Amino acid sequence: MPQEGHLFDERKRTAVPMISVRWKNHLESASKNITLTLSAWDRHLIRCHGFPFPEIKAAIDAVPDSVDLAEVSCNRYYVELLLGDLARSINQCKDGMLIDRLNDLFECIEMDAAEQ
Repeated sequence: MPQEGHLFDERKRTAVPMISVRWKNHLESASKNITLTLSAWDRHLIRCHGFPFPEIKAAIDAVPDSVDLAEVSCNRYYVELLLGDLARSINQCKDGMLIDRLNDLFECIEMDAAEQ
């Protein structure tokens, strides 16, 4: 008898996990682009402490440093990875002021991503 959340595969005579509808919806939403509003300082922090993936790095580098506020469009998947990297930097950081600034940046990006 299959466990809850599993289907019974007659060919293999074993129980296999079901693919959740929520997981499918998550995959569809992960492929969407979102727009982040970032200051020049935010972009600097991402370069130094966010370990940006090529897509985000290219989007950030396309904005001149002289531009204070810029909207940067990125794939939601890479934004979620960026949030994870920022969280890791926050946890490893020893400088209280930098922790506060990275935490503010994390919350701004998280709110931008949640709204879209």
